[in-house]
Amino acid sequence: MDTATNTGDENLLVDGIELSNPKGLEVVYSSMREIDGNLIGAQTAFPPENAPELSADADGDEWLIEPGEKLNVLIAVEPTASVGTADAIQISYQTPDGDKYVATTTTSIVVPNNTSTTCDDLS
Repeated sequence: MDTATNTGDENLLVDGIELSNPKGLEVVYSSMREIDGNLIGAQTAFPPENAPELSADADGDEWLIEPGEKLNVLIAVEPTASVGTADAIQISYQTPDGDKYVATTTTSIVVPNNTSTTCDDLS
């Protein structure tokens, strides 16, 4: 899980959370919200059983980040090949003036499609 912090002095509107260069991997859920608790790591089902309560009011296609606010970037993926990968997560956002930007995280993703895949298969 990554975070997005608005370090500016204007609201930012996030209008997209996508994978960068996905191969055999599909996004099944994405959201941004403030979370108290730990969601970092891989889970075998969505939503994870041990996840903090996720309210539906933060679901949607757009999220507003106010100046100084920090939100968690949530993304659930499903492999569509023997091993699914993505180079990073991309977050599209815009300023109140309509200027558009894309932030790319440093988080790469590797998801085997079954438990018989070994670490040697991923290299």
